[in-house]
Amino acid sequence: MVSDLIQYTPFTGMDAAALNPAYTLIAAFPYPVSILRIINDSTVFITISYDGVHAHDYIPAHGQLDLNSQLNNQPGNHRMLFKKGQQVYAASNGAGVGSIVVAMYGQIDPTR
Repeated sequence: MVSDLIQYTPFTGMDAAALNPAYTLIAAFPYPVSILRIINDSTVFITISYDGVHAHDYIPAHGQLDLNSQLNNQPGNHRMLFKKGQQVYAASNGAGVGSIVVAMYGQIDPTR
């Protein structure tokens, strides 16, 4: 049964000193996620990948990316979620100072 309550996940992420040009896994969704926030609290830009191969997003130094799958979803009353098990990767041209933090919010739904 789908819950109408938001499920919170403890922060995940990595130290920016470990960044390099190869994508590094920084998060995996434990359940379907409706809100994804990636905070780049570091001194370097990062690219984000959802497949570990291609660049899908860019976050400047000290920037953040907020993705809300429920905004503007069509048709009305249709739930759009990022799938359970989805992985998020980060890369940069070199190491930075600071951290990369991932926050996830969603609903526990045993059917997804």
